[in-house]
Amino acid sequence: MILSKFFFIFILSLMTIASNLSAQADEIVEFLNNPYSKCKAYKYTNYEYNSKKNQITHDKIRILPNKYNLKDIKILECPGECPITDEEKENYKRIENIPSSICLLDQLVSFRFSNSDIKSLPTCIENFTNMEELILDNNKIISLPNIEKLSKLHYIDLSFNKVNLLPDLTKMSKLSYLNLTLNKITDIRPLLKFILQRYNDLSQKPYLQNPKDIYISLCANPLMPEAENILNKLDLHWTCTSGPSISEPIYDIITLDMKI
Repeated sequence: MILSKFFFIFILSLMTIASNLSAQADEIVEFLNNPYSKCKAYKYTNYEYNSKKNQITHDKIRILPNKYNLKDIKILECPGECPITDEEKENYKRIENIPSSICLLDQLVSFRFSNSDIKSLPTCIENFTNMEELILDNNKIISLPNIEKLSKLHYIDLSFNKVNLLPDLTKMSKLSYLNLTLNKITDIRPLLKFILQRYNDLSQKPYLQNPKDIYISLCANPLMPEAENILNKLDLHWTCTSGPSISEPIYDIITLDMKI
């Protein structure tokens, strides 16, 4: 009798979980088919990342999302739109929230959600450990979830947002493109720690990309004066910085000037 009761509770729990997953699948499918998000989902073949061009190349095959093929989605592109005329602006509705049901797309390798009014991301994004490309330009993002576990990330575009605090980048050994143009960043110490870590790793892992070849843009950020000074000293691939490079060891430049 007791065993039968426990078995019944167990089956009921499984049915509840299945029902919740089904409801989440319906939600994300509806979201992806929202005409305002302009989302397109793909699976791919012959996937390859070109570090010299900072590009992911692949033969992608578009698929129409349904509750049964969500795990097949590897690339999600939601470019949104930039309405120009007054009529377009009046009729256009920007997406403001990404539902937590996006957690079901945990096989994503490339995620693009641009030209919207997104303020934050679901925390489950930090579990998308296959992610290699994250493009969230032209939104209203203030802070990010803990993305330090996304060690496969090559390409991050957070330009034209309101990000005021950089995440920990030290575990992103494959990162080669980071666009932070027009945000609210003042403190670049997390970025400098990443650079130091990359130089340390190069001694044992020469196949890693040299920090001098990493594209990093900090255009139009309210950087602290000492941050601008140190960026001008480093012989790196920065944009929106100018000034002669110097021969001081990078360790001395960073550790003495920023005290990290």
